[in-house]
Amino acid sequence: MDIALLVIFLITDWSIVGIFAAVYGGKHRYREGMIFGVHVPESAVLDEDTAALTAHYRKVNRNFYIINLAAGTGAAFLSLGHLSIFMIVWTLWLLEFCVVSMGLLFFAHRRMYNLKVSKKWIVGEPVRIPQSPPCLKSCRFPTGGTYR
Repeated sequence: MDIALLVIFLITDWSIVGIFAAVYGGKHRYREGMIFGVHVPESAVLDEDTAALTAHYRKVNRNFYIINLAAGTGAAFLSLGHLSIFMIVWTLWLLEFCVVSMGLLFFAHRRMYNLKVSKKWIVGEPVRIPQSPPCLKSCRFPTGGTYR
């Protein structure tokens, strides 16, 4: 029973870390007009501040995933001892892993957005939204009534 639980949690931990690394590890690349989910022009990739930000994110992210792969493996080996201690430690590890991985991406996104604002990288034309849409003056509804 203990060995089966160890194998199940090893596979689970490695899968979780691998999936997170695959999904969130590549956000530093310019894809679909975005870096870290921020729309920037393609010329922003060549900017040295952007290069420094993406290099820092890659380094921190890689170390984070390696450390958490080892921590998840260590937590799984606790299943050979007391099950209650193992479950508490594993749950805390999983919580830390999810929160910090999202936090790393969030802070990189915020830094990239601040960089976009400071460099005035605007993608596309600004859109004007009218203060009062014309349909509010007299809109016909299917019931035949008029909204005023």
